[in-house]
Amino acid sequence: MAQYTETVPSIDWQFIPGDTATIIGYHCHAVEGEYGGRKWKAYYTNSIPLSYGPWKLCGAHGVILKAFDEGNNFVFEAEGITKRPQAIVRYDWKYRTMTKEEWQDFEQNIYDKAGAFVKGTGARVLIMDNSEKGFHQIEDSWKAYYNPLEKPSFQGRRPVPRMSSTMPTR
Repeated sequence: MAQYTETVPSIDWQFIPGDTATIIGYHCHAVEGEYGGRKWKAYYTNSIPLSYGPWKLCGAHGVILKAFDEGNNFVFEAEGITKRPQAIVRYDWKYRTMTKEEWQDFEQNIYDKAGAFVKGTGARVLIMDNSEKGFHQIEDSWKAYYNPLEKPSFQGRRPVPRMSSTMPTR
C-alpha cells in the first residue's frame, strides 16, 4: 500500500445562471471550474449547505450531487443519501509514503506494464476471442490505456495519449 498527502484543492467555481437540474430529488444549480488539467461541470444543491462533493471536487455553495469533465471521461452522480451514522474505519496497514509525483509515475507504470502487473498479482486473466481455443492469456507486453483523473504535469513526463475518432488513411 502507498499513500501521499496533499492539500484540499481550491476550485474557482463559476455559477451558470439558469442551468438547473433535479438530482435524487434535490433542486441543483450548475457551476463550472477547472481542476487537475480538466474542465468540470457540477450540479450542487443549496438544500444541503455543506461544501463537499465527489473525489476532490468540493467548494461549491452546497453538496455537489453530479460532476463530469468536459470530455465525459469521468462522471460522478449521487444515487442516494442516507442519514444514518456510520463509523469511519481506518485500517492499520503499513503504508509506503511517497510524493504525489512518485505515485503518478507508479500508477502510469502499472498501465504501461499492465500485463506484467496482472501476472505479478497471481491473477489468471483470460481474454475471450474468436480463435479456435476461444481465449488467450494476457501477454507481459500488454499495455492499458492510461487516462488518470488528474492529468500529470508535463514537466519531464510524457503526455497522456489521446483517443482519436478518425481512422488513419492509407
